[in-house]
Amino acid sequence: MPFILLNACKKDAEPYTPKMVMGSADSIFVSQQESEKSIVFVSNVPWEASVDVDWITLKNDAGAKGLDSIYFSVNANKAEERHGKILINTVRGEISHEIIIIQEAGLSNNFFVKKDASGEGHQWAEATSLSKALENAVSGDTIFIAAGTYTPTKVITKGDPASDGDKTFEISKNITLIGGFPEDAGVGAVSDPAAYKTVFSGSLNNGSLVYHVVSISAPIVKDQKITFSGLTITGGKAVGAGSIVINGATFYRNNGGGVSIGHSRVHFKQCEIIDNEGAHGAGAMFVYGGEVTIENSQIDNNTAGGNGGAIWAYSGSNVAIYSSALKDNYSKGTAGAIYAYPDVKLVMFNTKVMGNRGESFGAGVYFRESKGAVVNCLITGNMSTSDNGGGGLLLYGGSDVTVISSTISRNEIQGPGGGIYRQSGDNQLNLYNSIISGNKQQGGSADVAAASGQPDPEIQSSILGMDVYNSSGSVMGNNFNPATMLSRTFLPEGSSNPALQNGMNAQMLLNLNSSLDSPLNKDYLSNDLNGNSRVGKNIMGALVK
Repeated sequence: MPFILLNACKKDAEPYTPKMVMGSADSIFVSQQESEKSIVFVSNVPWEASVDVDWITLKNDAGAKGLDSIYFSVNANKAEERHGKILINTVRGEISHEIIIIQEAGLSNNFFVKKDASGEGHQWAEATSLSKALENAVSGDTIFIAAGTYTPTKVITKGDPASDGDKTFEISKNITLIGGFPEDAGVGAVSDPAAYKTVFSGSLNNGSLVYHVVSISAPIVKDQKITFSGLTITGGKAVGAGSIVINGATFYRNNGGGVSIGHSRVHFKQCEIIDNEGAHGAGAMFVYGGEVTIENSQIDNNTAGGNGGAIWAYSGSNVAIYSSALKDNYSKGTAGAIYAYPDVKLVMFNTKVMGNRGESFGAGVYFRESKGAVVNCLITGNMSTSDNGGGGLLLYGGSDVTVISSTISRNEIQGPGGGIYRQSGDNQLNLYNSIISGNKQQGGSADVAAASGQPDPEIQSSILGMDVYNSSGSVMGNNFNPATMLSRTFLPEGSSNPALQNGMNAQMLLNLNSSLDSPLNKDYLSNDLNGNSRVGKNIMGALVK
Protein backbone atom coordinates (compact mmCIF):
# COMPACT_ATOMS: atom_id res chain seq x y z
CA MET A 1 0.00 0.00 0.00
CA PRO A 2 1.20 3.57 -0.51
CA PHE A 3 2.77 5.15 2.52
CA ILE A 4 2.41 8.76 3.63
CA LEU A 5 5.44 10.81 4.53
CA LEU A 6 4.59 11.88 8.02
CA ASN A 7 5.24 15.41 9.28
CA ALA A 8 8.01 16.01 6.73
CA CYS A 9 9.99 19.21 6.88
CA LYS A 10 8.27 20.48 10.07
CA LYS A 11 10.15 22.67 12.48
CA ASP A 12 11.26 21.01 15.70
CA ALA A 13 9.47 23.62 17.71
CA GLU A 14 6.09 22.91 16.18
CA PRO A 15 3.79 20.47 17.95
CA TYR A 16 3.08 17.26 16.09
CA THR A 17 0.58 14.41 16.28
CA PRO A 18 2.01 10.89 16.66
CA LYS A 19 0.98 8.77 13.67
CA MET A 20 1.45 5.18 12.60
CA VAL A 21 0.27 3.85 9.22
CA MET A 22 0.16 0.09 8.78
CA GLY A 23 1.11 -1.63 5.52
CA SER A 24 -0.41 -4.95 6.60
CA ALA A 25 -3.97 -6.08 7.22
CA ASP A 26 -5.31 -6.39 10.77
CA SER A 27 -4.95 -10.16 10.46
CA ILE A 28 -2.35 -12.34 8.75
CA PHE A 29 -2.97 -15.98 7.82
CA VAL A 30 0.05 -18.32 7.94
CA SER A 31 0.40 -21.99 7.02
CA GLN A 32 0.83 -24.85 9.46
CA GLN A 33 4.53 -25.07 8.64
CA GLU A 34 7.38 -23.16 10.27
CA SER A 35 7.81 -19.89 8.38
CA GLU A 36 8.91 -16.27 8.56
CA LYS A 37 6.79 -13.19 7.84
CA SER A 38 6.96 -9.42 8.17
CA ILE A 39 4.72 -6.48 9.03
CA VAL A 40 5.47 -3.22 7.21
CA PHE A 41 4.49 0.17 8.64
CA VAL A 42 5.59 3.78 8.96
CA SER A 43 5.67 5.77 12.20
CA ASN A 44 6.70 9.34 13.00
CA VAL A 45 7.76 8.36 16.53
CA PRO A 46 9.82 5.48 18.01
CA TRP A 47 7.95 2.23 18.49
CA GLU A 48 8.10 -1.10 20.34
CA ALA A 49 6.35 -4.44 19.89
CA SER A 50 5.34 -7.47 21.93
CA VAL A 51 3.67 -10.84 21.36
CA ASP A 52 1.25 -12.78 23.58
CA VAL A 53 2.02 -16.41 22.55
CA ASP A 54 5.17 -18.51 22.65
CA TRP A 55 4.85 -19.95 19.12
CA ILE A 56 5.50 -16.53 17.56
CA THR A 57 9.02 -15.11 17.88
CA LEU A 58 9.82 -11.47 17.10
CA LYS A 59 13.14 -10.94 15.31
CA ASN A 60 13.10 -7.24 16.22
CA ASP A 61 10.88 -5.57 18.82
CA ALA A 62 11.74 -1.86 18.71
CA GLY A 63 12.70 0.84 16.24
CA ALA A 64 13.06 4.52 15.47
CA LYS A 65 10.68 6.67 13.48
CA GLY A 66 10.30 6.20 9.72
CA LEU A 67 9.48 3.33 7.38
CA ASP A 68 10.15 0.04 9.18
CA SER A 69 9.25 -3.65 9.40
CA ILE A 70 8.75 -6.17 12.17
CA TYR A 71 10.10 -9.59 11.25
CA PHE A 72 8.70 -12.62 13.01
CA SER A 73 8.73 -16.40 12.77
CA VAL A 74 6.08 -18.97 13.64
CA ASN A 75 6.61 -22.53 14.83
CA ALA A 76 5.04 -25.47 13.03
CA ASN A 77 1.53 -26.26 14.20
CA LYS A 78 0.55 -29.87 14.95
CA ALA A 79 -2.80 -29.16 16.54
CA GLU A 80 -5.96 -27.10 15.93
CA GLU A 81 -6.03 -23.68 14.30
CA ARG A 82 -4.55 -21.09 16.66
CA HIS A 83 -4.41 -17.33 17.03
CA GLY A 84 -1.71 -15.04 18.36
CA LYS A 85 -1.40 -11.29 18.74
CA ILE A 86 1.42 -8.88 17.92
CA LEU A 87 0.97 -5.51 19.63
CA ILE A 88 2.80 -2.47 18.20
CA ASN A 89 2.92 0.66 20.39
CA THR A 90 4.53 4.03 20.20
CA VAL A 91 7.13 4.25 22.98
CA ARG A 92 5.10 6.81 24.93
CA GLY A 93 1.92 4.82 24.48
CA GLU A 94 -0.03 7.32 22.36
CA ILE A 95 -0.88 4.75 19.65
CA SER A 96 -1.40 1.00 19.70
CA HIS A 97 -1.97 -1.38 16.77
CA GLU A 98 -2.98 -5.02 17.14
CA ILE A 99 -2.19 -7.58 14.43
CA ILE A 100 -3.82 -11.01 14.75
CA ILE A 101 -1.77 -13.96 13.43
CA ILE A 102 -3.92 -16.92 12.39
CA GLN A 103 -2.14 -20.23 11.85
CA GLU A 104 -3.99 -23.04 10.13
CA ALA A 105 -4.51 -26.35 11.85
CA GLY A 106 -1.79 -28.96 11.68
CA LEU A 107 -4.24 -31.86 11.88
CA SER A 108 -4.49 -33.38 8.42
CA ASN A 109 -7.65 -35.10 7.17
CA ASN A 110 -8.65 -36.19 3.69
CA PHE A 111 -12.15 -35.44 2.44
CA PHE A 112 -14.57 -37.31 0.17
CA VAL A 113 -17.09 -35.30 -1.83
CA LYS A 114 -20.29 -36.23 -3.63
CA LYS A 115 -22.90 -34.09 -5.27
CA ASP A 116 -25.47 -32.77 -2.73
CA ALA A 117 -23.84 -34.71 0.16
CA SER A 118 -23.77 -33.27 3.69
CA GLY A 119 -21.82 -35.70 5.86
CA GLU A 120 -18.56 -35.17 7.72
CA GLY A 121 -16.64 -36.20 4.61
CA HIS A 122 -13.92 -38.45 6.01
CA GLN A 123 -15.03 -41.49 4.01
CA TRP A 124 -17.17 -42.14 0.94
CA ALA A 125 -20.02 -43.44 3.08
CA GLU A 126 -20.35 -40.05 4.76
CA ALA A 127 -19.32 -37.81 1.86
CA THR A 128 -19.59 -34.04 2.24
CA SER A 129 -20.13 -31.04 -0.03
CA LEU A 130 -17.27 -29.49 -1.98
CA SER A 131 -17.70 -26.14 -0.25
CA LYS A 132 -17.44 -27.75 3.19
CA ALA A 133 -14.38 -29.78 2.18
CA LEU A 134 -12.64 -26.65 0.89
CA GLU A 135 -13.45 -24.81 4.10
CA ASN A 136 -12.19 -27.56 6.43
CA ALA A 137 -9.18 -28.85 4.50
CA VAL A 138 -5.70 -27.78 5.59
CA SER A 139 -2.44 -27.77 3.66
CA GLY A 140 -1.43 -31.28 2.66
CA ASP A 141 -5.00 -32.63 2.57
CA THR A 142 -6.52 -34.37 -0.44
CA ILE A 143 -10.13 -33.94 -1.56
CA PHE A 144 -11.53 -36.88 -3.57
CA ILE A 145 -14.50 -35.82 -5.72
CA ALA A 146 -17.15 -38.02 -7.30
CA ALA A 147 -18.58 -37.40 -10.77
CA GLY A 148 -21.12 -34.63 -11.19
CA THR A 149 -21.36 -30.92 -11.85
CA TYR A 150 -20.40 -28.60 -9.00
CA THR A 151 -21.05 -24.86 -8.88
CA PRO A 152 -19.56 -22.37 -6.42
CA THR A 153 -21.64 -20.97 -3.58
CA LYS A 154 -19.18 -18.70 -1.78
CA VAL A 155 -17.80 -15.31 -2.74
CA ILE A 156 -14.06 -14.79 -3.20
CA THR A 157 -12.15 -13.19 -0.32
CA LYS A 158 -12.88 -9.42 -0.31
CA GLY A 159 -15.53 -9.96 -2.99
CA ASP A 160 -19.00 -8.43 -3.18
CA PRO A 161 -21.39 -10.60 -1.11
CA ALA A 162 -24.27 -9.49 -3.31
CA SER A 163 -22.58 -10.44 -6.57
CA ASP A 164 -23.09 -13.84 -8.16
CA GLY A 165 -20.14 -13.03 -10.40
CA ASP A 166 -17.79 -13.03 -7.41
CA LYS A 167 -18.75 -16.57 -6.44
CA THR A 168 -15.89 -18.99 -7.04
CA PHE A 169 -14.16 -22.10 -5.82
CA GLU A 170 -11.39 -20.33 -3.93
CA ILE A 171 -8.37 -22.49 -3.12
CA SER A 172 -6.55 -20.72 -0.31
CA LYS A 173 -4.49 -23.66 0.96
CA ASN A 174 -1.97 -25.99 -0.64
CA ILE A 175 -4.19 -29.02 -1.15
CA THR A 176 -4.88 -31.69 -3.78
CA LEU A 177 -8.22 -32.08 -5.57
CA ILE A 178 -8.82 -35.31 -7.51
CA GLY A 179 -11.93 -35.89 -9.60
CA GLY A 180 -13.12 -38.76 -11.77
CA PHE A 181 -14.64 -41.08 -9.17
CA PRO A 182 -18.01 -42.80 -9.74
CA GLU A 183 -21.11 -41.06 -8.39
CA ASP A 184 -21.69 -44.04 -6.09
CA ALA A 185 -18.00 -44.32 -5.13
CA GLY A 186 -17.17 -46.52 -2.16
CA VAL A 187 -14.13 -48.04 -0.54
CA GLY A 188 -11.44 -48.78 -3.13
CA ALA A 189 -12.91 -46.52 -5.85
CA VAL A 190 -10.41 -45.50 -8.53
CA SER A 191 -10.31 -42.25 -10.47
CA ASP A 192 -11.21 -42.51 -14.16
CA PRO A 193 -11.80 -38.95 -15.46
CA ALA A 194 -12.78 -40.11 -18.94
CA ALA A 195 -15.57 -42.33 -17.60
CA TYR A 196 -16.70 -40.18 -14.66
CA LYS A 197 -16.71 -36.49 -15.53
CA THR A 198 -16.17 -34.23 -12.55
CA VAL A 199 -17.09 -30.73 -13.63
CA PHE A 200 -16.48 -27.39 -11.92
CA SER A 201 -18.97 -25.11 -13.66
CA GLY A 202 -19.39 -21.35 -13.56
CA SER A 203 -22.99 -21.57 -14.71
CA LEU A 204 -25.16 -21.10 -11.63
CA ASN A 205 -28.67 -22.52 -11.25
CA ASN A 206 -30.22 -19.04 -11.60
CA GLY A 207 -28.55 -18.57 -14.99
CA SER A 208 -25.80 -16.28 -13.76
CA LEU A 209 -22.17 -16.88 -14.73
CA VAL A 210 -19.26 -16.41 -12.33
CA TYR A 211 -16.19 -14.34 -13.20
CA HIS A 212 -13.74 -17.13 -12.25
CA VAL A 213 -14.79 -20.75 -11.82
CA VAL A 214 -11.65 -21.34 -9.73
CA SER A 215 -9.60 -18.69 -7.90
CA ILE A 216 -6.29 -19.79 -6.38
CA SER A 217 -4.88 -17.59 -3.62
CA ALA A 218 -2.79 -20.06 -1.57
CA PRO A 219 0.67 -18.66 -0.78
CA ILE A 220 3.78 -20.34 -2.14
CA VAL A 221 5.27 -22.49 0.64
CA LYS A 222 8.39 -24.60 0.35
CA ASP A 223 7.66 -28.21 -0.73
CA GLN A 224 3.93 -27.48 -1.11
CA LYS A 225 1.62 -26.91 -4.07
CA ILE A 226 -2.01 -27.10 -5.18
CA THR A 227 -2.80 -30.03 -7.47
CA PHE A 228 -5.87 -30.47 -9.68
CA SER A 229 -6.30 -33.90 -11.23
CA GLY A 230 -9.09 -35.33 -13.38
CA LEU A 231 -11.26 -32.18 -13.38
CA THR A 232 -13.12 -30.21 -16.03
CA ILE A 233 -13.33 -26.44 -15.51
CA THR A 234 -15.89 -24.70 -17.67
CA GLY A 235 -18.48 -21.95 -17.96
CA GLY A 236 -16.59 -19.05 -16.40
CA LYS A 237 -17.21 -15.60 -17.82
CA ALA A 238 -14.81 -12.91 -16.60
CA VAL A 239 -16.81 -9.86 -17.67
CA GLY A 240 -16.85 -7.91 -14.42
CA ALA A 241 -15.32 -4.55 -13.51
CA GLY A 242 -12.57 -3.80 -11.02
CA SER A 243 -10.30 -6.16 -9.14
CA ILE A 244 -9.50 -7.69 -5.75
CA VAL A 245 -6.07 -7.96 -4.13
CA ILE A 246 -5.31 -11.11 -2.11
CA ASN A 247 -1.84 -11.78 -0.69
CA GLY A 248 -0.41 -9.10 -2.94
CA ALA A 249 -1.83 -10.62 -6.16
CA THR A 250 -4.54 -8.93 -8.20
CA PHE A 251 -7.59 -10.88 -9.31
CA TYR A 252 -9.06 -8.94 -12.22
CA ARG A 253 -12.75 -9.58 -12.78
CA ASN A 254 -12.26 -9.36 -16.56
CA ASN A 255 -9.36 -11.87 -16.85
CA GLY A 256 -9.33 -15.63 -16.37
CA GLY A 257 -12.84 -16.99 -16.81
CA GLY A 258 -11.80 -20.56 -16.05
CA VAL A 259 -9.02 -20.08 -13.51
CA SER A 260 -7.41 -17.03 -11.92
CA ILE A 261 -4.13 -17.69 -10.09
CA GLY A 262 -2.33 -15.25 -7.81
CA HIS A 263 1.16 -15.91 -6.41
CA SER A 264 0.51 -19.65 -6.03
CA ARG A 265 2.23 -22.89 -7.06
CA VAL A 266 -0.24 -25.04 -9.03
CA HIS A 267 -0.12 -28.33 -10.93
CA PHE A 268 -2.89 -29.36 -13.36
CA LYS A 269 -2.92 -33.07 -14.38
CA GLN A 270 -5.43 -34.72 -16.73
CA CYS A 271 -7.64 -31.65 -16.63
CA GLU A 272 -9.86 -29.97 -19.20
CA ILE A 273 -10.26 -26.19 -19.16
CA ILE A 274 -12.84 -25.54 -21.84
CA ASP A 275 -15.48 -23.03 -22.97
CA ASN A 276 -14.55 -20.12 -20.72
CA GLU A 277 -14.34 -16.41 -21.52
CA GLY A 278 -12.30 -13.39 -20.45
CA ALA A 279 -13.64 -10.00 -21.50
CA HIS A 280 -10.18 -8.42 -21.42
CA GLY A 281 -7.98 -11.51 -21.67
CA ALA A 282 -7.18 -15.06 -20.60
CA GLY A 283 -10.31 -16.99 -21.43
CA ALA A 284 -9.07 -20.15 -19.72
CA MET A 285 -6.40 -19.08 -17.23
CA PHE A 286 -4.82 -15.90 -15.87
CA VAL A 287 -1.56 -16.41 -13.98
CA TYR A 288 -0.38 -13.50 -11.81
CA GLY A 289 3.17 -14.11 -10.63
CA GLY A 290 2.60 -17.82 -10.03
CA GLU A 291 4.36 -21.11 -10.73
CA VAL A 292 2.11 -23.27 -12.88
CA THR A 293 2.59 -26.72 -14.42
CA ILE A 294 0.07 -28.10 -16.92
CA GLU A 295 0.40 -31.80 -17.72
CA ASN A 296 -1.63 -34.17 -19.93
CA SER A 297 -4.39 -31.59 -20.17
CA GLN A 298 -6.68 -29.99 -22.76
CA ILE A 299 -7.29 -26.23 -22.97
CA ASP A 300 -9.85 -25.79 -25.74
CA ASN A 301 -12.55 -23.45 -27.06
CA ASN A 302 -11.86 -20.54 -24.74
CA THR A 303 -12.27 -16.92 -25.86
CA ALA A 304 -10.83 -13.55 -24.89
CA GLY A 305 -11.76 -10.01 -25.81
CA GLY A 306 -8.09 -9.03 -25.73
CA ASN A 307 -4.88 -10.89 -24.88
CA GLY A 308 -4.49 -14.66 -24.69
CA GLY A 309 -7.46 -16.63 -25.95
CA ALA A 310 -6.49 -19.46 -23.60
CA ILE A 311 -3.73 -18.35 -21.20
CA TRP A 312 -2.20 -15.07 -20.09
CA ALA A 313 0.96 -15.66 -18.06
CA TYR A 314 1.63 -12.34 -16.35
CA SER A 315 4.03 -10.49 -14.08
CA GLY A 316 7.01 -12.77 -13.59
CA SER A 317 5.09 -16.05 -13.81
CA ASN A 318 6.74 -19.39 -14.57
CA VAL A 319 4.57 -21.68 -16.69
CA ALA A 320 5.53 -25.18 -17.89
CA ILE A 321 3.26 -27.16 -20.22
CA TYR A 322 3.85 -30.88 -20.79
CA SER A 323 2.11 -33.35 -23.12
CA SER A 324 -0.96 -31.14 -23.50
CA ALA A 325 -2.99 -29.46 -26.23
CA LEU A 326 -4.34 -25.95 -26.73
CA LYS A 327 -6.93 -26.09 -29.50
CA ASP A 328 -9.52 -23.81 -31.08
CA ASN A 329 -9.11 -20.90 -28.68
CA TYR A 330 -9.86 -17.38 -29.89
CA SER A 331 -8.62 -13.91 -29.05
CA LYS A 332 -10.07 -10.74 -30.46
CA GLY A 333 -6.68 -9.20 -29.69
CA THR A 334 -3.17 -10.63 -29.28
CA ALA A 335 -2.31 -14.36 -29.14
CA GLY A 336 -5.01 -16.86 -29.95
CA ALA A 337 -3.56 -19.40 -27.50
CA ILE A 338 -0.89 -18.08 -25.06
CA TYR A 339 0.19 -14.55 -24.16
CA ALA A 340 3.39 -14.38 -22.11
CA TYR A 341 3.99 -10.85 -20.78
CA PRO A 342 5.84 -9.36 -18.95
CA ASP A 343 8.97 -11.06 -17.55
CA VAL A 344 7.52 -14.55 -17.97
CA LYS A 345 9.25 -17.88 -18.41
CA LEU A 346 7.17 -20.20 -20.59
CA VAL A 347 8.37 -23.69 -21.57
CA MET A 348 6.39 -26.21 -23.59
CA PHE A 349 7.26 -29.89 -24.10
CA ASN A 350 5.39 -32.40 -26.30
CA THR A 351 2.49 -30.02 -26.73
CA LYS A 352 0.15 -29.22 -29.62
CA VAL A 353 -1.00 -25.67 -30.36
CA MET A 354 -3.64 -26.09 -33.06
CA GLY A 355 -6.49 -24.20 -34.66
CA ASN A 356 -6.27 -21.08 -32.50
CA ARG A 357 -7.35 -17.75 -33.96
CA GLY A 358 -6.55 -14.12 -33.28
CA GLU A 359 -7.08 -10.66 -34.71
CA SER A 360 -3.83 -8.94 -33.73
CA PHE A 361 -0.21 -9.90 -32.96
CA GLY A 362 0.40 -13.63 -33.18
CA ALA A 363 -2.11 -16.37 -33.81
CA GLY A 364 -0.46 -19.06 -31.67
CA VAL A 365 1.99 -18.16 -28.90
CA TYR A 366 3.21 -14.63 -28.16
CA PHE A 367 6.32 -13.84 -26.12
CA ARG A 368 6.70 -10.22 -25.04
CA GLU A 369 9.61 -9.17 -22.81
CA SER A 370 9.81 -12.83 -21.83
CA LYS A 371 11.81 -15.98 -22.43
CA GLY A 372 11.10 -19.63 -22.98
CA ALA A 373 11.51 -22.84 -24.92
CA VAL A 374 9.43 -24.94 -27.30
CA VAL A 375 10.47 -28.62 -27.43
CA ASN A 376 8.84 -31.48 -29.40
CA CYS A 377 5.86 -29.27 -30.16
CA LEU A 378 3.48 -29.18 -33.11
CA ILE A 379 2.16 -25.70 -33.89
CA THR A 380 -0.29 -25.78 -36.77
CA GLY A 381 -3.57 -24.45 -38.10
CA ASN A 382 -3.36 -21.17 -36.22
CA MET A 383 -4.70 -18.09 -38.00
CA SER A 384 -4.85 -14.32 -37.61
CA THR A 385 -6.56 -11.64 -39.69
CA SER A 386 -3.96 -9.06 -38.60
CA ASP A 387 -0.98 -7.89 -40.65
CA ASN A 388 1.18 -7.72 -37.48
CA GLY A 389 2.73 -11.14 -38.13
CA GLY A 390 3.58 -14.34 -36.30
CA GLY A 391 1.24 -17.17 -37.22
CA GLY A 392 2.91 -19.77 -34.98
CA LEU A 393 5.20 -17.81 -32.65
CA LEU A 394 5.71 -14.08 -32.25
CA LEU A 395 8.58 -12.54 -30.27
CA TYR A 396 8.35 -8.92 -29.18
CA GLY A 397 10.10 -6.42 -26.96
CA GLY A 398 13.36 -8.23 -26.22
CA SER A 399 12.30 -11.86 -25.83
CA ASP A 400 14.59 -14.91 -25.94
CA VAL A 401 13.11 -18.19 -27.21
CA THR A 402 14.67 -21.56 -28.05
CA VAL A 403 12.86 -23.98 -30.39
CA ILE A 404 14.05 -27.61 -30.40
CA SER A 405 12.71 -30.58 -32.40
CA SER A 406 9.45 -28.87 -33.24
CA THR A 407 7.29 -28.54 -36.34
CA ILE A 408 5.62 -25.21 -37.12
CA SER A 409 3.59 -25.62 -40.29
CA ARG A 410 0.29 -24.75 -42.00
CA ASN A 411 -0.33 -21.62 -39.98
CA GLU A 412 -1.81 -18.64 -41.78
CA ILE A 413 -1.46 -14.91 -41.17
CA GLN A 414 -2.10 -11.74 -43.15
CA GLY A 415 1.26 -10.28 -42.06
CA PRO A 416 4.87 -11.50 -42.17
CA GLY A 417 6.32 -14.68 -40.68
CA GLY A 418 3.58 -17.27 -40.92
CA GLY A 419 5.75 -19.59 -38.82
CA ILE A 420 7.73 -17.22 -36.59
CA TYR A 421 8.03 -13.44 -36.58
CA ARG A 422 10.22 -11.15 -34.47
CA GLN A 423 9.17 -7.54 -34.02
CA SER A 424 10.32 -4.56 -31.92
CA GLY A 425 13.32 -4.85 -29.63
CA ASP A 426 16.23 -7.28 -29.83
CA ASN A 427 14.55 -10.69 -29.85
CA GLN A 428 16.86 -13.70 -29.77
CA LEU A 429 15.65 -16.80 -31.60
CA ASN A 430 17.44 -20.17 -31.43
CA LEU A 431 16.32 -22.95 -33.78
CA TYR A 432 17.55 -26.53 -33.48
CA ASN A 433 16.39 -29.68 -35.28
CA SER A 434 13.10 -28.07 -36.26
CA ILE A 435 10.90 -27.65 -39.33
CA ILE A 436 9.29 -24.26 -39.91
CA SER A 437 7.81 -24.57 -43.36
CA GLY A 438 4.56 -24.63 -45.30
CA ASN A 439 3.04 -21.61 -43.55
CA LYS A 440 1.10 -18.89 -45.34
CA GLN A 441 2.07 -15.25 -44.94
CA GLN A 442 1.96 -11.97 -46.86
CA GLY A 443 3.73 -11.84 -50.19
CA GLY A 444 7.44 -11.19 -50.02
CA SER A 445 7.77 -12.54 -46.47
CA ALA A 446 9.00 -15.95 -45.32
CA ASP A 447 8.07 -18.70 -42.86
CA VAL A 448 10.60 -17.23 -40.40
CA ALA A 449 10.89 -13.46 -40.65
CA ALA A 450 11.93 -10.45 -38.62
CA ALA A 451 11.56 -6.69 -38.55
CA SER A 452 14.67 -4.74 -39.53
CA GLY A 453 17.45 -4.55 -36.98
CA GLN A 454 16.79 -7.91 -35.33
CA PRO A 455 19.85 -10.01 -34.34
CA ASP A 456 20.65 -13.02 -36.48
CA PRO A 457 18.98 -16.19 -35.20
CA GLU A 458 21.00 -19.21 -34.08
CA ILE A 459 20.10 -22.03 -36.50
CA GLN A 460 21.34 -25.62 -36.48
CA SER A 461 20.08 -28.69 -38.36
CA SER A 462 16.73 -27.12 -39.25
CA ILE A 463 14.50 -26.27 -42.17
CA LEU A 464 13.16 -22.75 -42.75
CA GLY A 465 10.80 -22.63 -45.69
CA MET A 466 12.64 -24.49 -48.45
CA ASP A 467 16.12 -23.88 -47.00
CA VAL A 468 17.96 -26.70 -45.24
CA TYR A 469 20.52 -25.69 -42.59
CA ASN A 470 23.31 -27.99 -41.46
CA SER A 471 24.79 -28.41 -37.98
CA SER A 472 27.07 -25.43 -38.56
CA GLY A 473 24.19 -23.11 -39.38
CA SER A 474 24.95 -22.86 -43.10
CA VAL A 475 22.38 -23.33 -45.86
CA MET A 476 23.18 -26.62 -47.58
CA GLY A 477 20.33 -26.48 -50.09
CA ASN A 478 16.83 -25.21 -50.76
CA ASN A 479 15.21 -28.48 -51.69
CA PHE A 480 12.59 -28.99 -48.98
CA ASN A 481 9.02 -29.12 -50.25
CA PRO A 482 6.47 -29.16 -47.40
CA ALA A 483 3.66 -30.19 -49.74
CA THR A 484 5.35 -33.51 -50.56
CA MET A 485 7.79 -34.02 -47.68
CA LEU A 486 5.42 -33.62 -44.73
CA SER A 487 2.59 -36.12 -44.40
CA ARG A 488 -0.90 -35.08 -43.38
CA THR A 489 0.13 -35.96 -39.83
CA PHE A 490 3.38 -33.90 -40.12
CA LEU A 491 5.71 -36.88 -40.28
CA PRO A 492 8.67 -36.27 -42.65
CA GLU A 493 8.45 -38.65 -45.61
CA GLY A 494 10.09 -39.41 -48.95
CA SER A 495 13.44 -41.02 -49.78
CA SER A 496 15.09 -37.72 -50.75
CA ASN A 497 13.72 -35.74 -47.83
CA PRO A 498 16.55 -33.73 -46.16
CA ALA A 499 14.59 -33.66 -42.90
CA LEU A 500 15.15 -37.43 -42.61
CA GLN A 501 18.92 -37.24 -43.00
CA ASN A 502 20.27 -34.00 -41.55
CA GLY A 503 18.65 -33.73 -38.16
CA MET A 504 19.94 -34.31 -34.62
CA ASN A 505 19.68 -37.70 -32.93
CA ALA A 506 19.13 -38.28 -29.22
CA GLN A 507 22.77 -37.97 -28.18
CA MET A 508 23.28 -34.83 -30.23
CA LEU A 509 20.23 -33.25 -28.59
CA LEU A 510 21.46 -34.14 -25.11
CA ASN A 511 24.84 -32.63 -25.95
CA LEU A 512 23.08 -29.50 -27.19
CA ASN A 513 21.10 -29.26 -23.99
CA SER A 514 24.28 -29.39 -21.91
CA SER A 515 25.62 -26.40 -23.82
CA LEU A 516 22.58 -24.17 -23.23
CA ASP A 517 22.78 -21.35 -20.69
CA SER A 518 19.64 -22.78 -19.05
CA PRO A 519 19.44 -26.55 -19.71
CA LEU A 520 15.95 -27.95 -20.24
CA ASN A 521 14.25 -31.06 -18.91
CA LYS A 522 16.42 -33.68 -20.63
CA ASP A 523 13.83 -36.45 -20.13
CA TYR A 524 11.99 -35.12 -23.19
CA LEU A 525 14.89 -34.59 -25.57
CA SER A 526 15.57 -38.25 -26.43
CA ASN A 527 12.03 -38.91 -27.67
CA ASP A 528 9.58 -37.25 -30.04
CA LEU A 529 6.16 -35.68 -29.46
CA ASN A 530 4.52 -39.11 -29.16
CA GLY A 531 7.25 -40.65 -27.01
CA ASN A 532 9.04 -42.48 -29.82
CA SER A 533 12.80 -42.79 -29.38
CA ARG A 534 15.18 -40.53 -31.32
CA VAL A 535 18.14 -42.85 -30.71
CA GLY A 536 19.98 -43.37 -34.00
CA LYS A 537 17.49 -41.19 -35.93
CA ASN A 538 18.71 -37.94 -37.46
CA ILE A 539 15.21 -36.68 -38.13
CA MET A 540 14.09 -33.07 -37.84
CA GLY A 541 10.79 -31.90 -36.39
CA ALA A 542 8.38 -32.99 -33.71
CA LEU A 543 7.76 -36.49 -35.04
CA VAL A 544 10.05 -39.37 -35.98
CA LYS A 545 7.40 -42.08 -36.26
